[in-house]
Amino acid sequence: MQKMDRRVNDGDMRTKKSFNRVLGNKVFILILITLVAIALYQILNPYFLSANSIMALLTNASISGVLAVGLTCLFISGQIDLSSGGIGCMGGILLAFMITAGLPWPAALLLAVVFGMAAGLLTAFLVNILNISAFIATLAMTTVYQGLSQQISNSQTMPIRSAGYWSLGATVGSSPIPLAFIIMTVLFIIYGIILARSKFGRNIYVCGGNPNAARLAGIKPKKIHTILFVNNGAIAAFAGCLLAARMRSAGFTSGFFI
Repeated sequence: MQKMDRRVNDGDMRTKKSFNRVLGNKVFILILITLVAIALYQILNPYFLSANSIMALLTNASISGVLAVGLTCLFISGQIDLSSGGIGCMGGILLAFMITAGLPWPAALLLAVVFGMAAGLLTAFLVNILNISAFIATLAMTTVYQGLSQQISNSQTMPIRSAGYWSLGATVGSSPIPLAFIIMTVLFIIYGIILARSKFGRNIYVCGGNPNAARLAGIKPKKIHTILFVNNGAIAAFAGCLLAARMRSAGFTSGFFI
């Protein structure tokens, strides 16, 4: 009997431990919150889970997801960039301006991304060379990009008259899947592999966890941060261009400004 009781108690303990591990899993908690939110919205609005609604949600969430890729790497490294929204908005406006001026949209998109890289390099200069706090530097640059966007667009919404470019904000062929969702998924996979499997990804974690230990290990945190600021600027500008394709226009009030 005692052996039976011990087995029952051991089984109960294992069940409790497994249950506690599940409840303590952050991914499980996030999934649970998401499912509860979806159920609540569906109760409040019976059309919430309709096909058109889901496609619109996927597209909008995908653009924000693309923006979050570069920011996530920066956060892991112990840095922050509050100017990402401003860079995205500026990238969309520059693209609209160049397409209106007659430049083919692939070239305009490339130049907008190059602008984002330059903006990220400027941020790295302010933070790494001038030793300005990333919070202060990027918050100030957000105001700069907002002013430049307003000046370039003359405080007006700039239409993008390019059917070819509109396709970036549409679905893939005859399927209902938004192209932005596919782009976001590909970026998630690529950057997930980099962070989890590459030496550079491990260096990012070390810089964010203990910069002093990273220096003693021969890692250069400032170099890592510079690369990540440039990378974030490029992705932010690209996200702004995706939003412009979705809206078929760009303006200083349309974007990710905080």
